[in-house]
Amino acid sequence: MFHSSVLTHLMKTLCNQGSWVKKVPSFVFSAPKDFVEGLLDAYFSGDGSVQKNGAMTTASRSKLLTEGIGLLLKNYGIYSTMMSW
Repeated sequence: MFHSSVLTHLMKTLCNQGSWVKKVPSFVFSAPKDFVEGLLDAYFSGDGSVQKNGAMTTASRSKLLTEGIGLLLKNYGIYSTMMSW
């Protein structure tokens, strides 16, 4: 939740609104490494988990968001599998 109407508008514009259509904004794919790592850390801290064996899991209704996170992980040599429910 954001308490700034300007930031709220920016996030809605860049990431879409609604659980089915959220996405990773295009600028993230060329953002500095520290930014991407912070975004991934925040994403998995909020919507995911890390298992004892090191496997990371997350769930999203948005195929666009899941694919975007998968592409970011691939840049770090972490390959992912998407499953539909």
